Amino acid sequence: MTDPRPKPQYGEYAPPGWVSPVQQPVSHAPESILQRQPDRRAPSAGPLSPRRPLARAWDRAVTFGLLVLWTILTIEGLFSFPQLSETLNVIYAQLGIGTFTLVDEARTAGFVLAGIQVLLLALTIWRSYRALRRDRLAFYWPLVGFVIFYVTLMVVMAVVVFSDPAYLAYVKTLGG
Repeated sequence: MTDPRPKPQYGEYAPPGWVSPVQQPVSHAPESILQRQPDRRAPSAGPLSPRRPLARAWDRAVTFGLLVLWTILTIEGLFSFPQLSETLNVIYAQLGIGTFTLVDEARTAGFVLAGIQVLLLALTIWRSYRALRRDRLAFYWPLVGFVIFYVTLMVVMAVVVFSDPAYLAYVKTLGG
């Protein structure tokens, strides 16, 4: 013997006369009356309330991966940027430019770069966290932060190198 009722959508059949607290009762009133009446039901917070699915698991994984990578690069930068003058001395020696002479300016620029990198990392983590909490795309925040830092790095390095007298003398010898 088969049951003539339609197959249930969410589980067992309800006993006769039972009314769902989630579904609105069917009314035979005209649509214009139904549209004017506000919904007086309180929002359901029970077990039948729909939950938002964990959207974009790939976004969360990529965001965390980029943030971990940038955190590692920031820790490495904290140790290498203050020694910028030694690094430039090695590069100058390899290229045959001479000796880097703006040691104090390079050290200051290194500390500035390290501070900017830490600040941008903190802002990026904060923005990524906010985006993830709101179920919005967040993977681009670490990329945007890193691009901003990279442009800053190139500008500061250009200022330091192009203002060095040894580099300017080397460039003059190339011009003939």
